[in-house]
Amino acid sequence: MKTNVKNYRKIIIIALPLLVSLFSFLVPYFIFSSFISNRLEESHLENTNSLVDASASEISLLWKNMETYGSTFHFINEENIESYIEFLLEKEEIEYINAICGDKEYKANRKDGISINPIGQSIDATASGYQRPDSFLSSEKERCISFINRKKESSLEIGIKTSAFLSLLPIYGNIPSAIYIVDSEGYLITEKWNGFSAPYTMRMSGGLAKIIAPFQSIRIEREIEDTPFSIVFLLDKNSIEHSEWELFPRFIILSGIILLLSVLSVIYLYRSICTPTKEMKEIVERIANGEYSARINKKDMGLLGDLSEEMNSMIKDIDERIQKTLIAELREKEAENKALQAQIQPHFLFNTINNLIALLYQDDMEKLEKSLYQFSDLLHYVMRKESSVTLGEELTFLDDYLSLQSLRFSTRMTYQMMIQESTKEVEIPRLLLQPFVENAILHGIEPKKTMTTLLISSQFEGDDVVIIIRDNGVGFDVEKTDITKRIGSSNSMERLKLKYEGSSTTISSNPGKGCTVRIYIKGAKLYENSNS
Repeated sequence: MKTNVKNYRKIIIIALPLLVSLFSFLVPYFIFSSFISNRLEESHLENTNSLVDASASEISLLWKNMETYGSTFHFINEENIESYIEFLLEKEEIEYINAICGDKEYKANRKDGISINPIGQSIDATASGYQRPDSFLSSEKERCISFINRKKESSLEIGIKTSAFLSLLPIYGNIPSAIYIVDSEGYLITEKWNGFSAPYTMRMSGGLAKIIAPFQSIRIEREIEDTPFSIVFLLDKNSIEHSEWELFPRFIILSGIILLLSVLSVIYLYRSICTPTKEMKEIVERIANGEYSARINKKDMGLLGDLSEEMNSMIKDIDERIQKTLIAELREKEAENKALQAQIQPHFLFNTINNLIALLYQDDMEKLEKSLYQFSDLLHYVMRKESSVTLGEELTFLDDYLSLQSLRFSTRMTYQMMIQESTKEVEIPRLLLQPFVENAILHGIEPKKTMTTLLISSQFEGDDVVIIIRDNGVGFDVEKTDITKRIGSSNSMERLKLKYEGSSTTISSNPGKGCTVRIYIKGAKLYENSNS
């Protein structure tokens, strides 16, 4: 009888975990198809929408740059038009320039340079804006679309490489996909495939093309703000469904591991598990305290060695995810920097152009020419790709900026720079100081109707650099003012802390007595490309 009882116990000990494991396998198996299918499709849609939004933002910024070039062109005269054309051809996205200024026609491209021809007819001012390419067929020449800006006495046509748009289009993982840029009438500008092939693009008469969407595809279409273009993204739905079953073997393997561990756990009940459990608990506590370098010693785990290996892999994965999150945050801050650049251009454009027109009416050509070159240098600096520059370059930009601002304020505003020479080679985030100077003008100097002075200084204090921006404007009550609402200044503070850990910014002000901003750059380093 005792023998039978023992046998029953063995059967129960073995059968119970087997039944539990079988149940844990069958239940997920039956809900696998519906749950995983819905979740995968949702995940792909979320990722695709993010990619489309990011591409649309980049294309919108590219087109706004063309509009800025076109608006600026109408203030260019025959003396500096060639230098302006050369400036435009330096942009990687621009292939050719056709311009009319005065009684001359200018044609230029990267290969042949600039040619000048007389014109004898009036300019048609009706055609302006976007013009699609004549053909989508391949040729030896770079395929371009045209941006046209025309007025009565001047005309500018910019040939934009479609490859510039192509470089802004993403590739979506290993799922067959296709992404297109089309104009307002649905004609194709450029396209990129990943697994999809050209038959999904219908060639029209004259070499133009339109999109034919696959029958089983997820289609996402987004109009690009402030442009004549839209983005169309196609994702193969059949491949998504197929990818679900690619995960199934992994599910089977995982279920088998669970079954094996269940059997081993029953055996392990007869043996001591106190020591490995205690070690695992200590490791978990160390990880909870942020020590992600901690690992479990597999040799001391006995039958739990496989589990310890899985935990070590999980710990490593958590550590990698944290690092990826930090990188993503840095990229987000870079995106904010690009947004700040985009804000600067329209902010200056209106007032500066009005001031330049005023100089034109005053027939002050010397001052007008100087101001135009300053404006051109300012725009070139804003549109640079480098995220970091020397303090000297930033100060040169501020000198141009303040000089143009002085056109508006006349004798009401003066500015001085007291710069320690050795600080000019210090590396700083580009456009770090401009928001503080802009706030000083908008909130301190502009409201004051009497003479004001803006002082910018810099000096080393040990290994640190201190930059001071001081004005004697109207000032404000620091305790009653939310500085974080001044987006530009807040953005500059965050970017500085990302580059130089421990750096800080202090702002002191009193109503009627002006404002002082002190920027402390902790452990300032010289710019790597410096010639000094």
